[in-house]
Parts: sequence; structure tokens; C-alpha cells
Amino acid sequence: MKPVPASAAQLVNSFQIMCTLEPLSFARSEEKAGLMRLPVREDLRTPANASGHFMRSKSWLLPLKSGPHDFVVSEGVGPKGDIKACGIAAADVGKDDLQAEMVKTMKLGKPATESVSADGTLSTAIWRDVFKGLELMFSGRRDRTGIYLFLQTPMSR
Repeated sequence: MKPVPASAAQLVNSFQIMCTLEPLSFARSEEKAGLMRLPVREDLRTPANASGHFMRSKSWLLPLKSGPHDFVVSEGVGPKGDIKACGIAAADVGKDDLQAEMVKTMKLGKPATESVSADGTLSTAIWRDVFKGLELMFSGRRDRTGIYLFLQTPMSR
């Protein structure tokens, strides 16, 4: 088995620190990023409609010695349920290396579900009931680098 690049180990560590040490909270994550003086990359919000449905997502640039990545938090309320999510995204990391590192470090078994996009370029794996009932979703490009790793609440309705 080939050694895992340092960037994969650093990304898993970053994910664990930013997303698993406290309960999922958009406000707390926003506060943490502010205290760390992380530059905002994107701030998307839709105001609540008459039914109380809304969405907000914010990302910050999080530097690492091996290269920067995005720290992302989201929350929303919609007709299909409420959701909170915390994760990381990186454009220059290979899916296989990161998935191997996260399975080893987080002691994950086989994912509950695995799927591939219709065009075959994106694969997604979901582990259920990790970290106090939350789901872990990992998506990666099959044909080139780029990953998304999120801890999220299961849909509540």
C-alpha cells in the first residue's frame, strides 16, 4: 500500500477539528472562523419565506502547510426537512487518497450508500450514524482531483 500524501492526513485532521468537536451550529462555526480571521470565500443566503423556509451557506479559506482548502457550513429549513452541515472542500486532492485516510483515521466501516453521478464523474459515499447520529458524506471527482467532505444532520421530516 502506497503512503498517503500528507495533505490527505492534514485535511482529515482539519475536518475533525472544524466539524466534529462541537455540535453542528452555523453561528458557532461562523464565530470560530471569525476568531481565526479566516477570509470569507462565499456567503449565500435566502431570506425565510412565509413558510419559514430558508437557506444559508458560508465558506472560508482555511490555509494549511500542504495547501489551502475551504471550510464550509450550511443550514436550511425546507419542505423536505431541516439540515445543518459542516465540511471541507479541496480542489487539488485525490478522492482515493483522502477516502483511504478518512476511513483509517475515523475508523469508518463500509459506507451505507455509494453512488456515481449519471455522467460517471462524481462518486459519493455516505456513512450513517457517525458522530452522535450525524451522517458523513464524501464526494470526489473520479476523473481528476477535487473532494467534498461533510458532516450533516439527517433530514428531520
